Amino acid sequence: MLRFVHIVGRLSAIILATAFALIVCEYSVRLTIDKYDPAGHVSFYKNPTLGVALGKPNSTSRQIKNSGDYNVSVAFNRHGLRDRRDVSTGTEKDIYVVGDSFAYGWGGEEDQRFSNILESKIHRKVFNIATTENVDGYEILLSYAGKLGADIHDVVLAINMIDDVKDYDALAKPVLTVAKPAATRFEVQSVKQYLLTHSALYFLASSAIGSIDVMRWFLVQLGLVKTLDVVSGDVPDSSGIRATADRIEALSRKYNLTILIIPSRALWVGVRRADAAAAHSNFVSELARRNLNVVDMRPVMEASQNPMQFHFRNDGHWVRAGHVLAASELARSLTERGLPPPRP
Repeated sequence: MLRFVHIVGRLSAIILATAFALIVCEYSVRLTIDKYDPAGHVSFYKNPTLGVALGKPNSTSRQIKNSGDYNVSVAFNRHGLRDRRDVSTGTEKDIYVVGDSFAYGWGGEEDQRFSNILESKIHRKVFNIATTENVDGYEILLSYAGKLGADIHDVVLAINMIDDVKDYDALAKPVLTVAKPAATRFEVQSVKQYLLTHSALYFLASSAIGSIDVMRWFLVQLGLVKTLDVVSGDVPDSSGIRATADRIEALSRKYNLTILIIPSRALWVGVRRADAAAAHSNFVSELARRNLNVVDMRPVMEASQNPMQFHFRNDGHWVRAGHVLAASELARSLTERGLPPPRP
């Protein structure tokens, strides 16, 4: 009995000492290496009045990937939008860009986004009101900008084929479900995400390990690290394609839309390339059938013979080259439809 008590006592001491050491290391990292402190990283909150995600007004933070793909500054203005321009000053002559994380410029500096580059190519101001939303959220963001004072006419609507094309009609219907016991399955990805957003020590450790090719390969084999070949979400089906096209068509009655199609990388990697290709073609055809203005980035990116070069190495968002390409295509399309010619 005494031996058992002695063992328990030693284990307790080891656990307490380890916990104390981890706490000391955690706060040491936070105090000495700001970029790893989760408190300073980008976060969005659901605005209770609007019901959409916005950034913290008048704040500056960092967006950093522990794989080393990016480490950029993000500034939100007084409206919770990532734009140095104040959308409340927008006029009918200006262009307004709305979309999800691609249009927001995930992983890139503000001036590297296609919206900012587009402004440098045409004779109009371009406002960016994108956040991490979907098509229903885009309509709310446009309405929000209008209530702030913007006189909105011309809109670039960025549609992400991975996340935006879904059956919105089905999502809007209430679903009766039978309560189930809470899941007890250990979710590795959930734990990783929690640690990334709460622990500077984990961020530092994962960044260091991820920079070693052999270690990263080993973690990929164990399934602890996802590669770009893994595309989250389902390939949209016919009902999702029609419902999304219906939403966009309704929005086109309020604004003069140019729809920028952001292709899913499932077209070029992973095991569902044929399904992704069919969904993409069907969606573009559905928009064309409704006489909507479309700028499809798929053929433009594929013309480079290496469409994956426009994505980060370990993150599915676009690098600067992708934004430059999108801005050029948008400028060409808008010019063909009557805007002043591109600036030299």
